[in-house]
Amino acid sequence: MYNKSRKYDVSEHPKTAEGFADVLYELGKDMLLREKNYEFAITWLDRAFEIFRTPEPQKLSQDAGELQTSILQASIKARLEIGSTQRIAEARGLLQRLEGDIGGKLVVLLLKLELLSSTGHEPPDADGYDTVLRTMMASLVLNEDNFKLIIFHVRKLQQWNSTLACAALEKFLTGRVVVEGKLAQLEKIIMMRFHMSGENDTMEGIVALERFVTLAEDGKPIQLSPGASLGIHTVSLPLCGLSHADPP
Repeated sequence: MYNKSRKYDVSEHPKTAEGFADVLYELGKDMLLREKNYEFAITWLDRAFEIFRTPEPQKLSQDAGELQTSILQASIKARLEIGSTQRIAEARGLLQRLEGDIGGKLVVLLLKLELLSSTGHEPPDADGYDTVLRTMMASLVLNEDNFKLIIFHVRKLQQWNSTLACAALEKFLTGRVVVEGKLAQLEKIIMMRFHMSGENDTMEGIVALERFVTLAEDGKPIQLSPGASLGIHTVSLPLCGLSHADPP
């Protein structure tokens, strides 16, 4: 089917080109999601993207741009699933192209995080992950879904670098949640930060948590619930003794 279709001059028939690209995209997506055959997925997705190089861009419909984005997104994911050095390098190039086409939209940021997590045999790039995560924290609308998404990636960063994760969470608290008066989100962040402190119980970690308690308690323009306030005071009392105690 594919070889026969290439005999036609689809540049004169943009609707035909778009329809054919959509068929190839669906084949590639099926290989990616259902069959888990990532090499075949790449083959069909690359063929789908190639179709858009033939018609003149101004002849394409508005839906063609969304289709191209979907094709690139799936193609990047297929390459990341393979995870070889070559495929990761290809994914990085495609992601740069996608960002050039649509800018720093959420889909681009999420693919960047996935790419930074999939560095072949190298350790994940925690610093790069932190940078992209902070961009998300600063730009996303703080609805419930986006809040859960940010917290998910904070926890993922914590697996690689707890210090970076705690600092990012503190910035999220002061830069967005407190400023926008998100009471429910504020309390979830406070309790999450307390749990994270258990993995960083050095003196430096204790001082950082004490600073976080101060920010949560004094820097807020909103009133915490009794439960959250009690939690802060429960934690802050022993912290004062630990952080200012004389060395043994």
